[in-house]
Amino acid sequence: MKLVKTALVIALASVGTMAAAESQVTLYGTIDGAVVVNKAKRGDATVSLEDGIAGGSVWGIEGSEDLGNGYSVGFLLENGFAMDSGSAGEEGKAFSKQATLSLSGNF
Repeated sequence: MKLVKTALVIALASVGTMAAAESQVTLYGTIDGAVVVNKAKRGDATVSLEDGIAGGSVWGIEGSEDLGNGYSVGFLLENGFAMDSGSAGEEGKAFSKQATLSLSGNF
C-alpha cells in the first residue's frame, strides 16, 4: 500500500512541473453577398440576393501551439459556404479553400 501512495505522490508532483505551453485558436469568417435590383425599361423591377460578389463567403479556424525550445506548430483550415443557404462551398469536401499545417523553429 505504501508503494501505491509513493507512486501517486510522484505522479502528482510531476504533473505540477509540466511546462505550460501557450496555444491560440481563432475562428474567423466573411460573408460576401449583395442585394441586386434589376429593372428593364417599362418593366417590373426584380430584387434578388446574390452570393459571392467579391470572392465568396468563407469561414475558418486558425491556431498555433508553442512546443517550447523555440518550436511551434500551426494550422489553418478554411471552407467556403453559400450565404443564403449555409451549404458547403464544395459538397463532400471539408475545408476545400485551404488546409495548412506548419512547423517553425530553429532548423
